[in-house]
Amino acid sequence: MNILTNKSEFSGENLSAGGALPAPGSIRHEGSRTVRAGFIPLVDAAVLIAAAEFGFAQREGITLELVKDVSWANVRDRLAFRQFDVAHMLSPMPVAAMLGLGSNPSPTIAPFSLGRGGNAITLSTRLYGLMQQAGGLGGGEDALKNAKALAAVIRSAGAAGKPPLTLGVTYPFSSHNYEFRYWLAAGGIDPDRDVKLVVVPPPMTSDALAAGAIDGFCVGAPWNMVASERGVGRIVATKQDIWPSAPEKVIGMRPEWAEANRDTVSRLVVALDRAARWSDEPANRGRLAEVLAEERHVAAPADIIRRVLAGEFAIDPEGNRRVVENYLV
Repeated sequence: MNILTNKSEFSGENLSAGGALPAPGSIRHEGSRTVRAGFIPLVDAAVLIAAAEFGFAQREGITLELVKDVSWANVRDRLAFRQFDVAHMLSPMPVAAMLGLGSNPSPTIAPFSLGRGGNAITLSTRLYGLMQQAGGLGGGEDALKNAKALAAVIRSAGAAGKPPLTLGVTYPFSSHNYEFRYWLAAGGIDPDRDVKLVVVPPPMTSDALAAGAIDGFCVGAPWNMVASERGVGRIVATKQDIWPSAPEKVIGMRPEWAEANRDTVSRLVVALDRAARWSDEPANRGRLAEVLAEERHVAAPADIIRRVLAGEFAIDPEGNRRVVENYLV
């Protein structure tokens, strides 16, 4: 597994080139500086969490103060209102902010990538049962065949006058939203007319599915696999089926904060790079999974997180598993 996207792009040496951020060794430490970082409980926050928990930030003279949040909208607002210095963000969020899109857009830059994978589309077991009947599914079909089976269910429901399915995404400007829409359209489903798309914070997706509030969702690990392990969901497509290795999560920060704290930003990037390299080592997955599983971090079973880190996950309540190469890349 490679949690980090192209580490060499974000080395301290690269950042110091062309009059940008200074190289880490070019300015002496001026004592520890505190960086407050917001994050959502997802496995792709692993590099940020590892940097704080395993000494990589401290080595660079940074006290990385992690603040767990529940929704991407909260993270966006708390970064804009200066409650956070940096934040774990969806890759489209800084782009949307710089374009002035959405509520409370605030200029945001993203000097570091945290990952390029981890998403999966999960549908309720009830809905998947209908897809098996309508599309003749046997359980081993690919993402496109699953989408076409869902389209058959939707056509049948529409002819019977039933309300459209409600499907959850984590944020309007998110790869989850775009990937879900692409997958639906590939199967012949109009995402704007044939279904109802709503925003559900990542940690709430499994509970919302279990309660019947939504019929399916697209979310990052581990919440996609948590739903299948609970017996309430079936994974029918992964990010690698739809948009392999597309940008997923980044570290976002306000441009003026980065300009005022150039040395701190440079040191933070070095710490994150080292944390990513450590996290990539299979021998470290057990320790990393245990830390991520803690209530103050992801708060999900360590066994699930360990399997996610290895790219292995259960796709249905029967325990059928799939290994996705470079699942988090």
